[in-house]
Amino acid sequence: MSIEFQRDNYISVRLAQDFSSISLVSNSMSLTIDGIRMLSILTVVNMLFIVLFTPLISKNFKKYTEKKMYIGFLLFTIGYAVCSFSNNIIILLVATAIFSIGELIYVPMRQTILSEMIDENKRGSYMAFNSLIIQAGKFVASGCLLVSPYFNKYMMGSIVLIFGLISILFTLLAIRRKQGADINAM
Repeated sequence: MSIEFQRDNYISVRLAQDFSSISLVSNSMSLTIDGIRMLSILTVVNMLFIVLFTPLISKNFKKYTEKKMYIGFLLFTIGYAVCSFSNNIIILLVATAIFSIGELIYVPMRQTILSEMIDENKRGSYMAFNSLIIQAGKFVASGCLLVSPYFNKYMMGSIVLIFGLISILFTLLAIRRKQGADINAM
């Protein structure tokens, strides 16, 4: 969650400060894209990917496999890491497409895993704790914004990448632990 909240925290501030304005001029109009507008464009691209490609991704990734989920989460992480440092409009658009596809792959699978892992008798407790993860993600993302003046944009991209890799590791360990507990219960 802290990775996704970087868009509203570190990435938005970085684009507002670092993104060099681009002027697009045609015969009848002129448009200037600054950092704030670039963030808006990236948000719209993400939304369009989610709306337009959800059926396609859902159909092709219908059968859940752990490997597919990790691939999706890795794409999500890499896309956000690139958005943490790039100022190139094409690279930012490609990175947004990459993290959007990753999000489309991993989010439904994560929700499936979560529902399968939760003990029926403790579902309310697990879901309450899961909602705390969202708040913790906001807290960590805000913390990244606070420390960002002390790191360059490439270091911040590396931090995002490290967060993603740690998340993949924790997910892997949780799944393995649950599978081990299920085997021992038989």
